[in-house]
Amino acid sequence: MSRRVFAWVLALSQLPVVGCGERGTQAIPQEPIAVAISPTSANMLVSAPTRFSAAVRGTPQTGVLFVVLEGSRGGVVRADGTYVAPPISGTYHVRASSDADPKVYADAVVTVHDYREKMLRTPDPSDGYEYHTITQLPDGSALVVGGIGFAGVHRQTERYVPGEGRFKPGPALTTPRMQHAALLLADGKLLVTGGVDTTFPGTGFDAAFQSTEIYDPATAVFRAGPEMWFPRRHHVMTLLKDGRVLVTGGIQLRGDGFGATGNTEIYDPAANQFVIGHRLVESGRWLHTATLLFDGRVLIAGGRSNNCTARCPVFSLNTAEIFDPSSGTFTPTGSLTIGRFGHSSALLPDGRVMILGGTTADATNGIVDQVRTAEVYDPALGQFSVFGFTSLGRGFHALVPLNNGKYLLAGGNGQNELPTSTTEIFDPVTRTSTEGPEMSEYRIRATALRLQSGEVLIVGGNNSGGPAKPVDLFQ
Repeated sequence: MSRRVFAWVLALSQLPVVGCGERGTQAIPQEPIAVAISPTSANMLVSAPTRFSAAVRGTPQTGVLFVVLEGSRGGVVRADGTYVAPPISGTYHVRASSDADPKVYADAVVTVHDYREKMLRTPDPSDGYEYHTITQLPDGSALVVGGIGFAGVHRQTERYVPGEGRFKPGPALTTPRMQHAALLLADGKLLVTGGVDTTFPGTGFDAAFQSTEIYDPATAVFRAGPEMWFPRRHHVMTLLKDGRVLVTGGIQLRGDGFGATGNTEIYDPAANQFVIGHRLVESGRWLHTATLLFDGRVLIAGGRSNNCTARCPVFSLNTAEIFDPSSGTFTPTGSLTIGRFGHSSALLPDGRVMILGGTTADATNGIVDQVRTAEVYDPALGQFSVFGFTSLGRGFHALVPLNNGKYLLAGGNGQNELPTSTTEIFDPVTRTSTEGPEMSEYRIRATALRLQSGEVLIVGGNNSGGPAKPVDLFQ
């Protein structure tokens, strides 16, 4: 074959293949449509959330429809793949179906279980913490702020990352502070107010802090906020339905032996300023609770009128009052069945407010005792009534709502006025309490936070020898 003929044959061999009787090229087979879901399985607590994602191949139409095969009894899944487990244990299935071809899908198996009621010891933070705060940030991590440790009052913060199961250094405060208050605002920023720093020289007559600071997760930095109208520590902040923050009670001076304040103020995030509020009906309160009701009002209950520690009577308040944000006024309401301070409160699903634990001086000639009586406030009646009993009288404990509708009480002072490592689980349906797992440390004034997983992180407190360092995770 000549060189010219060979080149001509080679050129013909590289032309597109044409079908018999057709003038187009042969069609390339399409990749079949396929869906992959991630993760393919999940093991989670009742009523906890997780997120599924899906990838679609073989079509430019990559949308999917998420459904729970068991229907509403198997939980709820949103269009973006966010799944919330049902309140009942079991095995369920989340399906992602291709929008291009609904017959093509992928399933994930979800195993849902109730609490195992066990404590897991987690890696310690860098120091002990007492009189600190803990707040869950929008990304699901928990930020521990201020307090006092073995080296003094903290300027440092630490962030617990659930996915890693450990603490990481957080942004520094502008001012070291303990006995402050912290609250997550509606826009995801963290407001920190008041407190004291006992590591610098001073007297008991020095004022507590009026200063505040605000943490912005977008910049991961604390910046100075507007000053409050009144100095205060051991006060309570409540997020109102309109995004403002009610600040009530506390102690205005650094030392002991003083009366609690009846002054209130409201932080307006839109104007970034505090506005003086009406005074409490009670002359002053600290160690009280403030609970937001479904209708937007706030129930303020119990507490102490002074912070005397020696040679003065201890009073436990049984009074309560209602704050109405529409008028800005406080009005008396029914009295607690027993005066108490250092107690805890929780809004129940039916709109009533449950009061648990605390310390009382009622009918004890000034000798304090821990409260076992639980009570409930009915906003419709404006009255408190007995609501059962806890297993142990405990004050200055931590209270956390669980995903199964029950409540975990952790630590606090026991009947002997010494910190306890015990926990218990109170069921508001049966109004009874059962023994929970022991923590790794005796502690009062611990902070506890329910993570997005439903597990409860218990941090710090005082073990009667100083700030507690070990951290427990209730599972």
